[in-house]
Amino acid sequence: MMRTKMVLWTWLLFLVAFVSRGEAGECLKPELKGNVVFTDSALLQNNFPNGSDVTLECAIGYEVANGSDTITCLNGKWSDQKLICKKKDCGLPSTTPNLKFDTHEGTLFGAYIKPICDRGYYLQGSSYRQCLATGWTGRSKCLLVTCGKIPEIPHSIIVSKPEKEILEFNDVIEYSCEDAFTLEGNRSVVCQQNRKYSSLPQCKNKCSEPKLEGNVVFTDSGLLQNDFPHGSKVTLECATGYEVANGSDTITCLNGEWSMQELICKMVPCGKLPEIPHSIIVSQPEKEILEFKDVIEYSCEDTYTLEGNRSVVCQENGKYSSFPQCKEIEGSGSLKYLQDHLNAGIGIITIIVIVIFGILLGRYIYQKRKGSYDTGEDKREKDAFIQQKSFNLIQSQYKVPPRPPP
Repeated sequence: MMRTKMVLWTWLLFLVAFVSRGEAGECLKPELKGNVVFTDSALLQNNFPNGSDVTLECAIGYEVANGSDTITCLNGKWSDQKLICKKKDCGLPSTTPNLKFDTHEGTLFGAYIKPICDRGYYLQGSSYRQCLATGWTGRSKCLLVTCGKIPEIPHSIIVSKPEKEILEFNDVIEYSCEDAFTLEGNRSVVCQQNRKYSSLPQCKNKCSEPKLEGNVVFTDSGLLQNDFPHGSKVTLECATGYEVANGSDTITCLNGEWSMQELICKMVPCGKLPEIPHSIIVSQPEKEILEFKDVIEYSCEDTYTLEGNRSVVCQENGKYSSFPQCKEIEGSGSLKYLQDHLNAGIGIITIIVIVIFGILLGRYIYQKRKGSYDTGEDKREKDAFIQQKSFNLIQSQYKVPPRPPP
């Protein structure tokens, strides 16, 4: 029984091998190398009996480099594949004027090239072309750069230009401006590679001479200017006797209009009133801090004389003009002393006289009322006494040495 099973398995394996092998010497479908493929007729074959041939060819984009395009089935094995294929070379595309190609990738199948135009020309068409089995893809050509009509600039004058309506690459237009306008920018306008004009100038209105406000004046350089084109600057300063209080010292002409004047000036101060010994201020401004051109008038006290200018002025540099001095008059010291004491003595005598007059008046009235006959002896003695008293008082005031006895 066991032996029967072994025999059956052996016959089964033999049948499987015979079925899979087909006829004796038949080959399986060949495996190809490289960029080699079956021809259309070979693709339709399913059986490859002993002695049959298969025709090969190069894949799309490749071409025969060497070798036979046929292999043969011999006793179940294929002969060696001798066909060698290489990439197709598209070569350079046909050239057109002012056009060249960047071919750093080569010109073989699958490579890309870049069309490049000469300066002054621009590319129309494909910016890249590829080498395929059918050749180069796309089309490219170079056209001359143009910039369109001549640009119009307000208040401008065209000095020179090419004799054509449409300007081309590197064509130049020269501009200037009408009177009372100044040109800002480049006076030459060029048609560029990008098919646009270079930056256009502008004609800006000039400014008339600026009218300044307050105590603001031109600097020396500003006084020399006669023309004020757009963008010009003028430097200002404060007038004599004034100093900057606030703001910028520059104004700018902007298309016919001056920028706002920001400079503000104030009078130069000279500080408080100067004090001069033994002086008297005759007149002065009603303020604590004197300013430019303010005047103070001085005189001197009695027994002093004024030397110098009696008028002191606050000057543009913030300092007062030279001050006068009050000098004492020679000999006026003792004279003043006597005068003071004399005035005091006269005052005392005046008081004594008034007192005596009052006493005499009272006595006279009293005697009248009494009705007596008075010889006047008492009155004479009293008058003599009063006079002696007054003389002694004056004598003590002036410290006059007493009279010698008669």
